[in-house]
Amino acid sequence: MRLLVAITLLGMTLPAAVAAQNPNFAGRWVAISPGYVGREVRITQARGTLTVAHTLERGTETVTYNLDGTPRREPSGPSEERWSTAAWKNGTLLLTHTRLTRTSESRTEHSLSFDSSRRLILGIAKMHLDASRDPGAPPPPPQRKTVIVLKKR
Repeated sequence: MRLLVAITLLGMTLPAAVAAQNPNFAGRWVAISPGYVGREVRITQARGTLTVAHTLERGTETVTYNLDGTPRREPSGPSEERWSTAAWKNGTLLLTHTRLTRTSESRTEHSLSFDSSRRLILGIAKMHLDASRDPGAPPPPPQRKTVIVLKKR
């Protein structure tokens, strides 16, 4: 009986211990990398989701990700679909935002992690895929890779 209670308690505490190992990226962050200085990113992390909002020339873009890894359909226009997914890998959060139209697919992959000074390291890779390519073929390499360092505001 004691063994059963111990196993049950261990099973209840392991998921919480694993979740505690993943960092919380919530906050207002400002870029300090050359070429991006002053750009702001707002991240909220609550109830199993992470929402990233940043301002672009055309307005504010907001994307929400399910932290359990399940795909999330984002609001979009009638001629496109937008999906987001998230996955943890060794304390780094990997975010994928996919935009599908009848003729193309664009995919942006972000990685979020902290450096030793608790600055946010944002990695960005963008890919554009032609709808006529063989679906079984591996995706092409990213067309643009960027790394931006941000500090908490």
